[in-house]
Amino acid sequence: MDIMELGAVGELVGGLAVIASLIYVGIQVRQGNERAQESIAMERSRASREVSQNWGDLVANMTDPEFMALLQRATGGFDNLSHVDKGRIAGWMLSYYLLVLSAFHARQEGVMNENMSHAWIAFFASFVKSPGLNEWWRSMMPYFQTDIVTEVEGLLRDPATRPIHEGQPWYGPEPQGMEA
Repeated sequence: MDIMELGAVGELVGGLAVIASLIYVGIQVRQGNERAQESIAMERSRASREVSQNWGDLVANMTDPEFMALLQRATGGFDNLSHVDKGRIAGWMLSYYLLVLSAFHARQEGVMNENMSHAWIAFFASFVKSPGLNEWWRSMMPYFQTDIVTEVEGLLRDPATRPIHEGQPWYGPEPQGMEA
């Protein structure tokens, strides 16, 4: 075998090595992408579970008849509440805001479904659109993150967003003569 033939064999072996390397790199990239997709799916699941768990904690307050009656009065207006009751509602609403903020950030980070995040925020806006809780919102809004305030305010301007007690009357004050 002369030098030309050895050179041709070397080129062939080198070409095969390049092809093998490209195949190996392609497999590694695909596996890396699969692992990244699995990681994203796990993070989305974790974020959804976390928001759902926090929502469960928030809703647990509503199983207390005393708190539910307070929330019903609060949707009608803050004027008829004592300072203690205003503080209880303010604390509950702040917890609710933090839950919504968590869903908002999870959506921005791509770990929560857009529709799910929007549903949490829209439901919050329906509470805030009630007269009493709107008083709370207006007093707290300057302290909240601008982008979530902008989104909530957009929902409040939307005629499709109704106060919570209009769509779900059990959240509103008891009709006259119906008090327990």
